[in-house]
Amino acid sequence: MLDHPHIARIHDFIKAGNLGFILMEYVDGKTLEDLCDDRPGHFFEPAEIEKWILQLCEALTYAHEKARLVHNNLKPANLMVSAEGNLKVIGFGLPPSNGLPLANYMSPQQMDGEKPGALDDIYATGATIFHLYTGKPPLYHDTHCNLSDYYRLVYNHWLVLHEVAPPTMAVCRKELGIVGKPIPGKWEDVVAACLAKNPAKRPQSAREIAVRLGLCPA
Repeated sequence: MLDHPHIARIHDFIKAGNLGFILMEYVDGKTLEDLCDDRPGHFFEPAEIEKWILQLCEALTYAHEKARLVHNNLKPANLMVSAEGNLKVIGFGLPPSNGLPLANYMSPQQMDGEKPGALDDIYATGATIFHLYTGKPPLYHDTHCNLSDYYRLVYNHWLVLHEVAPPTMAVCRKELGIVGKPIPGKWEDVVAACLAKNPAKRPQSAREIAVRLGLCPA
């Protein structure tokens, strides 16, 4: 059982016939995806997310190093902000949903169906930060299409994910017409490292992310 102030507790799993239910801690708040969508321009400024990213790194450090669990479905929709303004990670222990919305935050290794590991959560952390700064995940693809186009899009996304480096967040903001404060270089560098195709080139822990961003001491 995960027991951390920034991870929503799961109290029980209940099965009724072919249906399964999860009894989870109630979080009075909104997801980061909803909060981002609600903002003018659908993006956050750099200083506004520092607290939440630190809390996310603390939660992942606990999960990876103490509980020996990975999230495997990390994205803004699975990160809630409570009424008190603190982050709560939801969705631990649940199988990932299917489809391109999740694939926007998937590492190439997840897309290939490899066994999930902590470095996939590191990739998803970078993709999440990218989304919060720009309003879109890296290598974003529109998912509103018919079924035949959907399968073509899945294949194309696989190719892009494996072969195309995402733009910097500053370039993405410019392409989307976002006018905001400059994104600090260290955030660009860390997010780019998190999104590395090769897991060995990513930060090797969530704590390393926080240290490199200057959110906690080394």
